[in-house]
Amino acid sequence: MKKILIWLLLFNIIVFSEEIDLLKQMDDSKYEENAVNFFLDTIRKKNNLLVINILDVEKNRQQRQQNAVEGAYGPVIERRQMRVQLTVNSRNRQGYTPIIVAIESGNNEMLSELLKRGASVYEKHPVFGRLALHTACYYGNTEAVKILLEHNKNIVNYQSDNDGWTPLDDAVLKGHIQIVKILLEYGADPRVPNFKDETPIDMATKFGKGEIVKLLRDQDKKLHWN
Repeated sequence: MKKILIWLLLFNIIVFSEEIDLLKQMDDSKYEENAVNFFLDTIRKKNNLLVINILDVEKNRQQRQQNAVEGAYGPVIERRQMRVQLTVNSRNRQGYTPIIVAIESGNNEMLSELLKRGASVYEKHPVFGRLALHTACYYGNTEAVKILLEHNKNIVNYQSDNDGWTPLDDAVLKGHIQIVKILLEYGADPRVPNFKDETPIDMATKFGKGEIVKLLRDQDKKLHWN
């Protein structure tokens, strides 16, 4: 098993080395964007070992003599001296960030790692304009919803700036019953209106989602009728 892990790491080093060589041939205007896109694509492909090594590049460089495997990786980075600092909050021109890409691709292991390293839960999806939690609800990524709420439960009723939707609205729209239940456990309020003055209860009723309507009405009684 140890040999397999070492070979996987060395394979990642070779691939990363080739990618950096290609990046070095680009002018400065394209270099940073391609470096960030490569980083995001690595998250999307769930190549988490390489993602962590990229984030730890400075640490790896300093400690390469202390660990044989790390030592093999460190010089690859040092020789090429990447001209852009890739971080947990790096952003490409389209507005995608590591946390959004991890949620979309279902890379929940990396989502947890990014949060531990300081990734912001307030990053917005570049297309929807809503937060990471909204994104997880929309895509039906149940585990990501749990991870995000365990990290910061205060975002459960956060409204997006562009339409006033809460994460509960996204979960109701897509009919993700299990996610609705999780949001309600964390205190999601079915009475919060969006900018069109529609609540999650209104939306669930409008789209005929009977089971969800009952869940929301029970929560409404719990929050507002006691």
